[in-house]
Amino acid sequence: MSVLYVPVVPPTPPSHQARELAEQLQKVISDYEAAHPSVSAREIRYALMLAQRGSTRVGVRAGLLATSVAIGIGVLAAVFADGSGSHGGATLPTLAIIAVLFLVAVVAILMRRRP
Repeated sequence: MSVLYVPVVPPTPPSHQARELAEQLQKVISDYEAAHPSVSAREIRYALMLAQRGSTRVGVRAGLLATSVAIGIGVLAAVFADGSGSHGGATLPTLAIIAVLFLVAVVAILMRRRP
């Protein structure tokens, strides 16, 4: 019988910069809610999402995701490159891992596009 060990990593506390930014965001949201009492929590969440999309770091994340998908497609093309329609000598576990990685990338893209 084998035992599966899953290490538990405690979450890291937020940095000083993250706490400071959170305080500033809370102040701006509170001021906006006071000036516009009809604003809903959903509108605030959507505004925060739009603001985050404008961040350059989000663009870098999207670029990395696109690169990962391109690499996955390239690996699949290399596996099937012999032209015979067979799997080119690749083992079933290798193909399964490639398929799972590709599906994770597709799900991540779809989740990112959700409002």
